[in-house]
Amino acid sequence: MFVIALLIACSLSMPWVYHSAEKKINHLRLEDTLYITVSDKMPFFLRPLAKAQDQLQEWLTGHLICVRWQEHKQFQKDAEAMFPKRSFAIPSGAAPYPVSAFPNVGMAGWVLPTVAIIDCYGLNDYVIARHVSDSNQVRRMAHDRYPPENYVNSYVPNVEITEESEVKCYSRLPKYELTADRIRALDKYWEDKIVHGLNIPDSLAPPSVFPK
Repeated sequence: MFVIALLIACSLSMPWVYHSAEKKINHLRLEDTLYITVSDKMPFFLRPLAKAQDQLQEWLTGHLICVRWQEHKQFQKDAEAMFPKRSFAIPSGAAPYPVSAFPNVGMAGWVLPTVAIIDCYGLNDYVIARHVSDSNQVRRMAHDRYPPENYVNSYVPNVEITEESEVKCYSRLPKYELTADRIRALDKYWEDKIVHGLNIPDSLAPPSVFPK
């Protein structure tokens, strides 16, 4: 019991080491993953335990698991800076069915509540989540996915966020304008093709999948 109590007491010091180191970080690039070591900050008699912690953390953060709170905080700040203020107005010129696509849809879905957002990451997209990605594509987490070829373009996205954090809209060509019937046809086509694995001839695909 004494040994267990001692291990618990020693391990409790690690969170405070992390907390102290993270407070000094005020900037992180979006493409970086925050990795903080503790073995070089602990007393010598705790370093064997701390090195094991470093090895575990390196694997976890490398797979975007148990990411440090400071990284979440910085990501939120960067996302807020990239997007405009929230608006319930339907983007002018993008009606009747405005569509956009983003790899991270949390902030996009919040600021564009009247726009249909395609989640290219697949976390909340029925088709992309079931698409078996190419083994050569980078996957850091088990649920990493990529859209099937032509999937995103088939819905003719016509709303985007510019580098100046402004909403920009495009008018679709009349023959590619989305209607309720075309959306249903596209949904069925991709579900049959990707989810059910049917070998559908290109000639039977909705017009916007292979535009001419």
